[in-house]
Amino acid sequence: METQSEASELELDDVVITNPHIKAILRNEDWIEDASVDDVVRSMYPPLDPVLLDARQLYLKAIKGL
Repeated sequence: METQSEASELELDDVVITNPHIKAILRNEDWIEDASVDDVVRSMYPPLDPVLLDARQLYLKAIKGL
């Protein structure tokens, strides 16, 4: 089991951060200390359209024959 003090084996070579404000976010120590996992996700990904998600789900079910 990995603890916070151990080095992670996760490779981040293919990770691309697209948020144009990432440097400002990382400089803001108050934000970093107060950010929850939800805040981090919201800051890095655009909101998802529920209609498009439903359509995609229906499409995937149709092509799998479920």
